[in-house]
Amino acid sequence: MTRSATAAPDQFALSAHGVQRVYGSTLALRNANLEVLPGEIHALLGENGAGKSTLVRILAGLETADAGEARLWDEPMRGRAGASPRELGVAFIHQDLGLVETMSVSENIALGGRFPTRWGFVNQSRVRAQAIGVFDQLSVYLDVDRPVGELPPADQAIVAIARALCVGARLIVLDEPTARLHASEVRSLFGLLTHLRDAGVACLLITHRLDQVLEVCDRVTVLRDGETVGVYEASALSSSDLVSLIVGEHREFASEQRSAGELDEPILTLRGLAGVGFGPVTLDVLGGEIVGLTGLADAGHNELALALAGAAPIVSGTVEVDGREVTSSGSQKAMLARGIVYVAADRRADGLAMGLTATENLFLTGFGSETSKFCLRPTREQREAQSLLEEFGVRPPDPEKTADTFSGGNQQKIVLARSFVRGPRVLVLHEPTAAVDVGARFDIYQQLRDRCTRDGCGALVVTSDMQEAVNLCDRVVVMQRGAVAASLSGVRNNIQTVTELAYGGSI
Repeated sequence: MTRSATAAPDQFALSAHGVQRVYGSTLALRNANLEVLPGEIHALLGENGAGKSTLVRILAGLETADAGEARLWDEPMRGRAGASPRELGVAFIHQDLGLVETMSVSENIALGGRFPTRWGFVNQSRVRAQAIGVFDQLSVYLDVDRPVGELPPADQAIVAIARALCVGARLIVLDEPTARLHASEVRSLFGLLTHLRDAGVACLLITHRLDQVLEVCDRVTVLRDGETVGVYEASALSSSDLVSLIVGEHREFASEQRSAGELDEPILTLRGLAGVGFGPVTLDVLGGEIVGLTGLADAGHNELALALAGAAPIVSGTVEVDGREVTSSGSQKAMLARGIVYVAADRRADGLAMGLTATENLFLTGFGSETSKFCLRPTREQREAQSLLEEFGVRPPDPEKTADTFSGGNQQKIVLARSFVRGPRVLVLHEPTAAVDVGARFDIYQQLRDRCTRDGCGALVVTSDMQEAVNLCDRVVVMQRGAVAASLSGVRNNIQTVTELAYGGSI
């Protein structure tokens, strides 16, 4: 069933036009438009960082748009004496579902509104009757007395939807609802969404699973770089069409990729490595090589990065550097002792001491490798700091400026410079250019390429920016649901192939 994109304003369950949102110098949304009809399943798609989450937070009332307007059933979201989205009939179901596992199904459904009471006490019979009634409405049977934590993921998602309906939701926003589901469970959930659509409920589906979009959705809105690219009938699109719309044609820095024959022996070797959210993973990083590790939010690449940092447990498998196994503890100290240096994704929270100077940040942990680090005399420390700041293009190259007075791009350059102070054998860079402008991004790419080539170390760039992975890396490892889907090099290392694999395709 498809729906026409042409409708009067009062016919839309949701309409958002010209929405803008600025965070400091970052324009997260520049011109976002979205229209969802009653009785429609509408997909909102875009790359990581395209602006989907920001738009949803605005729709949920968690943030305020800097420009533009959002309306629900032609009612301004801030209208009607400040009525909340929930009071206007909107429910948001996130990936974690927001359920209390120790409470029963019926109690979780009652949590959406007010518990029925009698004489000041919770009326358990009415709580149960309320849950049974909404499941009858959905033509679903679940044991309302069973603890939610005992249910399979698909049934937990149904409970979350039932809770939304119980408080009168006419528009349900589902953010990655199928991330934890198997194929058969996805079909069951989609059957429920179709039932809701036929009953006139509007559903906004935010997902990375393009095959699911084509299977169940009526229309698709695509965001790119904070702006709406367009609105399309799902029946007129293919998976390749969606990839092209999501990715666009932009290109940035193009590194001169090298083949394995031009590189050294393996420096980092992972064999059957598994931890929470990933595994088993087997891969090598060669000397002088930059390997990209990418995937969607649930792919497991972020969890793997934390494990290599010693910040998350390793359940099984081995990590070797230069043929020597890292101690079984997998701690940060053990990783550093073998020459694995981790650059955190959040430079402000985990990368820099913002109140300290550039010099102090560069030499927080001494100079040299973990096994041979030493402290510098103040005069030499200043000279080394000045040299590093100039080499990595930090502006201004002032060793005495505190970290919080540098721009985001220059802060990231300081973090990168410090990582090489440690004399690494392997660099694990987690989202190395997040919230960094294009010019600084180019500088970071060039420094990383030059240093890996000169020093013979290896780099594992863990990034959700697939274009970055393709542009920068000699080889891109794509992960799906915790496992390696493919390792791409040469002509196969292109944005179309990487994106299709990340979104569930195969080669």
